[in-house]
Amino acid sequence: MRVSLFQVQPLNLPRMAENIKSKESQDSFSAFLKNSLNKANELQIEADNLTKKMIVGDDVELHQVMIATEKAEIAMQLTLQIRNKLVEAYQELSKMQI
Repeated sequence: MRVSLFQVQPLNLPRMAENIKSKESQDSFSAFLKNSLNKANELQIEADNLTKKMIVGDDVELHQVMIATEKAEIAMQLTLQIRNKLVEAYQELSKMQI
């Protein structure tokens, strides 16, 4: 299913700002981060298991191992970039004068 640029809803910035301040959005953000880290870990474990099965000689196709490995690598790169952005944001906030 393709989504046209004209179908995308505009951002409601005032409502988003209110949501950022709420405790519920903080919990959902932390839950999102936790779920994302767990998903990246699961992808890594799956890639490791498929690699081990292939080495032992089980019936595993090479392309399945490569796809799982690439998914795990991309998830890890995304996780590292998110971490880098969070550290950068923290450093910027710590430089602010109150």
